[in-house]
Amino acid sequence: MKKKVAIIYFVLVHVFCFGQSDILERNMPQEKIFTHVNSTFLLAGETLYYKIYCLNSETRKLSDLSKVVYVELINEEKRLVVKHKLRLKNGQSHGDFFIPASLASGNYKLITYTQWMRNKNFFHENDLFIVNPFNENQSKIIDTLGGEVLVNKEKNDPKLVVGKFNKKKKSETISLSPNADSYKPREKVSLQISALLNEKSYGHYSISVKRNIPIGAPEDKTSYEYEDGYNHGDISSNHSDFFIPELRGELLEGSVLDKETKKSVPNTIVALSISGTNPLFKTTITNANGRFFFNIHESYENNLALIYMVGGRSVNYEINLKKEVPINYSKFEFNRFYIDEKDKDFILKRSINSQIENSYKSVKKDVVKKLEKINPFYGDLATEYYLDDFKRFRTLKETFVEVIENAWISSTKGRSSFKIKGNLKGIDYQLQALLIVDGVLIKNHGDVIDYEAKKIEKISVVRDQYVYGPLIFNGIISIETKEGNFKNANDYSKEIKLFKPCPVKTYFSTDYSNGQDYDRIPDYRNQLFWLPDLKVDKKEASLSFYTSDIPGNYEISLEGFTNEGDPVSVKKSITVE
Repeated sequence: MKKKVAIIYFVLVHVFCFGQSDILERNMPQEKIFTHVNSTFLLAGETLYYKIYCLNSETRKLSDLSKVVYVELINEEKRLVVKHKLRLKNGQSHGDFFIPASLASGNYKLITYTQWMRNKNFFHENDLFIVNPFNENQSKIIDTLGGEVLVNKEKNDPKLVVGKFNKKKKSETISLSPNADSYKPREKVSLQISALLNEKSYGHYSISVKRNIPIGAPEDKTSYEYEDGYNHGDISSNHSDFFIPELRGELLEGSVLDKETKKSVPNTIVALSISGTNPLFKTTITNANGRFFFNIHESYENNLALIYMVGGRSVNYEINLKKEVPINYSKFEFNRFYIDEKDKDFILKRSINSQIENSYKSVKKDVVKKLEKINPFYGDLATEYYLDDFKRFRTLKETFVEVIENAWISSTKGRSSFKIKGNLKGIDYQLQALLIVDGVLIKNHGDVIDYEAKKIEKISVVRDQYVYGPLIFNGIISIETKEGNFKNANDYSKEIKLFKPCPVKTYFSTDYSNGQDYDRIPDYRNQLFWLPDLKVDKKEASLSFYTSDIPGNYEISLEGFTNEGDPVSVKKSITVE
């Protein structure tokens, strides 16, 4: 595997430098996606949950190629409604989308893809039927002929475009065994998960437990359709762009031009800074065509970033980011689903239940996973000074005199700069230290000298020389403020807005085992349970969830893939009386 990855990166170098995209397409396998959604029918005020499985079309296993995946919701007018970016880990990711009251009733598509898939126009599609009871105009979902409601939904109805629905298959890989067939409201459901083929059944799965609906809606698609090749239509595109695969993280691409001549500027250093309490600082060099690439594999909290030149005639250059190429939606075909007069009571009751549930969101919160601490680009070479561990001084200059060892602030001809006593003999102290504050490179050290020391959390000092391209710095000084919001107005940086990946969540699951914690809180859940990251690695496993106050028939749905890439789809029914 290491040899194959090395070959891919070698090929990528040729693509970036020489534009030989055909080499990459011949040497790198394609990817395909299956997206498991919790429901294909939703009301405004409800939440769509989804789990993404990205698979290598060559090995048929979960892909370790792309590290980023995109999800788009489009309407019948072929317009984008919302777009998500998510990080892929071991070929998997999950997210959610709250259906707002501003969204019109109608038929929608959820489209999932990686940038690498776009070169072959591969998209995974899920059809969705969304009803917004708060919208006065329901013409898209109530079809009338001569003033009468259209109730004929047969396949030969010319007004209905029938889609491809899933094939029913019996799983011999995983079995689901609830501890009963029927339950009372707020009763615990214990679900036994059995690996019928032992290690061959081990893999990654997602589970949804939802109430069945008495209304026409797109049928749930299963993982078997990935195997059969459904939902990967070759949608024609009107562009000639080559989409570089995001093998190491988010890919940010741009170019540097001379402002006067508009010619590309090769072999020059470009920096990217994302400030915050977890700051990020990256550098790269433009290639022979003046193009640069940033791979961002770290998680960050701020969607605003600075991009700028390091050294040289920065003010004479301009930085241009590559514009996003939108998908051509013209060839997507939509299923059409309608509601009848008889569906009115069901929709009204479900909408009321949803509103009640949303009013108690404050006590039924999902948990957003904390960002992992970003390791600084200089590794563990720094000596760190947490200023709260020392006597606090008013100014930064006093702090360097009394607290920071082997570093000081020098003033020459009215110009202040940070100096470091290096580890090696014969150091040229005329060289500046590389100064970074909250992930932002500071060219004019004087911009920081008067900063209030009480706002600083930590100062890190690296005494080794730092060499990047033609630039040599006599060590590194990194300052992190308490708020992570240091601002430095200058004429050499450009502020950009990043399309930040969605945060990873752990979804709330109602638990009545603690006695009276939720006794006085209404429970009108139609979605009883959603677990997007179930890993089966032993013969028997179990999980549990609780029923709600809504009686009816519920479906337990498991989707996913074994470690060998075999699709698994299992459904089981239970009743709440």
